[in-house]
Amino acid sequence: MGTRPDITFNRQGGGLGRPLPGQDHYSGFIVYEDSLPTGFGTDKIKQVFSIDEAEALGVTSDDAVFKFAHYHVSEFFRMNPKGVLWLMVEPVPAVPASRTWSEITEIQNFSEGLIRQVGIFDDVAVFDDADLTKIQVVIVALQTDKQPLSVVLGSDISGTADLTALSDLRALAAPNVSVCIAESGSVVAQALVTDSSKSLTSVGNCLGTISLAQVNEDIAWPKKFRIDNGEEMAIALIANGDNIRDLSSGLLDSIHDKGYIIPRKFVGSAFTYYTDSPTAVAVTSDFAYIENNRTIDKAIRGLRIGVQPELNSPLKVNSDGTLSDETIAVFIDLSKKPLQDMQNSNEIS
Repeated sequence: MGTRPDITFNRQGGGLGRPLPGQDHYSGFIVYEDSLPTGFGTDKIKQVFSIDEAEALGVTSDDAVFKFAHYHVSEFFRMNPKGVLWLMVEPVPAVPASRTWSEITEIQNFSEGLIRQVGIFDDVAVFDDADLTKIQVVIVALQTDKQPLSVVLGSDISGTADLTALSDLRALAAPNVSVCIAESGSVVAQALVTDSSKSLTSVGNCLGTISLAQVNEDIAWPKKFRIDNGEEMAIALIANGDNIRDLSSGLLDSIHDKGYIIPRKFVGSAFTYYTDSPTAVAVTSDFAYIENNRTIDKAIRGLRIGVQPELNSPLKVNSDGTLSDETIAVFIDLSKKPLQDMQNSNEIS
């Protein structure tokens, strides 16, 4: 006997587009152009929640000016469809070497301090590691202003034929800054490279991967962070045009050891991943990787929010003027919850 005809419902998740919890995925992206997309009006910064929203503002793949920004924004949302992005179009600096990178402060202030990581597509000048120290100065000022963040920079290294000539970022003191020199060998990406004659990098992809990761997670974790989709990043390049399959393991190890974010493939797998998540500081530093900084930044933000209600409150003191055990206990209790929340989420041990 056959089964009676009936109607069966298959329940599937993911269609509601619910936002991610918390704000760790809040990101900013900066590009440099002397005009604004049509939908920006007179505003340099717009908040977008999808590539469709960016396109509605005039950031499209067929726009001669903003097709580069479109590529990076689309890669950001490909890696994290639920990301939140503040997109900034900054005028091209007249003298790139004299930049102060104040645009990082501007986009963070615009977000009211919500941004956790900023990606910068810097195609206005050849990569200069001196810029990383300047960017770090801006980040330290934001930390002082209680608005910590990390920065990942994608710069032009198209003229670096000899990759052994890349400077050693691990010799710098810019622990909150990373440099991404990965690039996709796809038709779309390489058409953009041909149009500009400069590096495209995968900085939008990298920013999306960072925003997708929990603060304690390395973006090079293969189980979670495959960065290709069978097309974009399937052919993995260094941003000077070299295919990583044509480079020796020793050379790739050397580039990695110098602190650059680069792509990798494993033997027997066609997929692409990042090699690591380095920052521009000595590898012995406690802040040598992006996840180190994101974790401490989140802890500090949480502790501040927890303790802030007691700011200027009456404090009980002992006869010698020191804080009483009761007062100390109050602040310990206030500090425990945000750290316990992170521990429950496996973000700290």
